[in-house]
Amino acid sequence: MLELPWLLAIACGGFLFIFLIVCYIMCAYFTRREISTTLSTEIEPNTLEPDALEPTSVGDDNLFAPVEIRGKFEFWNRLATKIYIAIALLSGLVYITSKLPGAPPSPFWIFLIFHVYTFGGAFLLYKTWRTEEE
Repeated sequence: MLELPWLLAIACGGFLFIFLIVCYIMCAYFTRREISTTLSTEIEPNTLEPDALEPTSVGDDNLFAPVEIRGKFEFWNRLATKIYIAIALLSGLVYITSKLPGAPPSPFWIFLIFHVYTFGGAFLLYKTWRTEEE
């Protein structure tokens, strides 16, 4: 049977990993939303009508929407970075704890699980960062 400290470590790591997946999904969502909003708010001179620059003709276009969306993207990106750091520290803590003399015996596969958490989290963190291609 699995000892309680190892069970708690696996559950905590799994919770952090799921939360990192949520951060990745939210970053991808706000990236797509920023791109679609940026494309819809660009003004081309050829399509302007003579009265298009009147204050009444602006309508519902929110020219600051990309800035707001970028802020939300940055929030989820920073949160993903902090969660990944917590996963890496948890993996190191589990390894150090397993080597202590009074620690309960750990199953051999617990390190495989934490390798998946660490390298899978690194991949998801990499995918939350984006480069702007101009």
